[in-house]
Amino acid sequence: MFKMWYNDQTYLKPFIHNVMKHLLFSALVVLAVGLFAVPGAFADHLVISIDIALGSSVPGCEETADGCYILSTTVLSKADAQVTWYNTDNAAHTVTSGTPDDGPDGLFDSSMIMAGGQYVKDFERGFSDGTYDYYCVVHPWMTGIIIIGDVPEPEPEPEVEATIPDWIKNNAGWWADGSIDDGSFLNGISYLIQNNILVVPPTDAGDASSGTVPEWVKNTAGWWADGTIDDGTFVNAIQYLIKQGLIQV
Repeated sequence: MFKMWYNDQTYLKPFIHNVMKHLLFSALVVLAVGLFAVPGAFADHLVISIDIALGSSVPGCEETADGCYILSTTVLSKADAQVTWYNTDNAAHTVTSGTPDDGPDGLFDSSMIMAGGQYVKDFERGFSDGTYDYYCVVHPWMTGIIIIGDVPEPEPEPEVEATIPDWIKNNAGWWADGSIDDGSFLNGISYLIQNNILVVPPTDAGDASSGTVPEWVKNTAGWWADGTIDDGTFVNAIQYLIKQGLIQV
């Protein structure tokens, strides 16, 4: 009896080995099919969290550094991300694509998110690189931006070119030769700048001063009046007076 049992076990060993080998092969096949069928299943997937700020139901959060949605501007490196908004406020809010001026644009809408609630949005299919505005329809001062892809470069501000009416040369000449005093000339220049009649590049203005105008500035005005120097040199002298607080703009 003992010998027969031993022989049976000896017979079963190859059979069990073959069964295990087929099971392992089948499992590997299923795994391989899954990888090819769902190529993105193991790809990097961004998970982003945004807080709806405490107290944002009252105006004022829009003036803070973080904004009413923290952070108010969120950059996603690609359109394969999941963003979750958590309502940490005591009031209900929405996350609605669009702007307060134009209204909802229909791309996404959380409906009401109650206090302590959350809203999850997948930015995948249908979202190309670009900027997506959103806001709270209940509290329209609450605005946010989702940027997918690279952050757009800000448009450079156009350079301000100096504009000087020719007739001002007469005033500069009278000031240089003493026909008009400092106060009259400086007040006149100040008025012309404030009313965009005389345009100079943006200049940091100093505190109001009653100091004496340097003699070289008067000389510069006289030389500009008679055509010895160009407009740019005269404008530099005017900017100097603005920085010194002698001309208020």
